[in-house]
Formats: sequence, structure tokens, C-alpha cells
Amino acid sequence: SGIISPRAMLTRKNDTETRQIIDAGIVRLQMNRALFDYAAANAPFSFVEVTTCRTADPDTNLPLPDVSEGRVIKVGAIGPYDWHQDGNYTASPPVGFWPDFLRGLGDVLENTTFE
Repeated sequence: SGIISPRAMLTRKNDTETRQIIDAGIVRLQMNRALFDYAAANAPFSFVEVTTCRTADPDTNLPLPDVSEGRVIKVGAIGPYDWHQDGNYTASPPVGFWPDFLRGLGDVLENTTFE
């Protein structure tokens, strides 16, 4: 997949709440070391995790915006394609590193659904 950052995703202009929700979820996945689990489960996938803050610091536990009423975040993609360990989007459900990443975000972001 070369160099791909989940921060490269596009959101609606001025939609800071969605970006805050995604950022909080990414920090939680990093703190749980989930990305390493996803890579191991989808070998030979390799990645470099780069953080701009120490995830073990208590003040980096980003608060989640209020999603108590639920939130749906729509995810768009080109395909379906089979990019092997990166993501096989022809399978149902999709399998691979990035589908695992997206499911992980859904798990750590309660009341948030990705479609």
C-alpha cells in the first residue's frame, strides 16, 4: 500500500467533530497496540506507526465528542478490489489490515457506526 495515512481521509469542510472522533479512535487503537495485531493477522503487512505525542501520557486520552445519540460515518471507496493483505473488498465481510482497522475504530468508538 506504500505510504497511507488514515489522516489523509477526506471529510466535509469544517467537520471538526468527525475528525475529532476519528482522532480519538486512532489514539485508542495506538494505545492498545491494535495496529500491530492487525498487521500480524494480515501478514505480510508492514507498517510504521508514528505518533506525535506519547500515547502513554494521561492527557493524550482524547475525550470523545458526545455521540450518545449515535453517529453514522459513511466511508467511500473505489472498488470492490482485492488488494490482498491490505484489504480484500471482494470478500463479505471485507478482510485485511484496513478493514480490521475500520472495525477496530468502530469497536473503540461506542455508538458510532461506519457504513
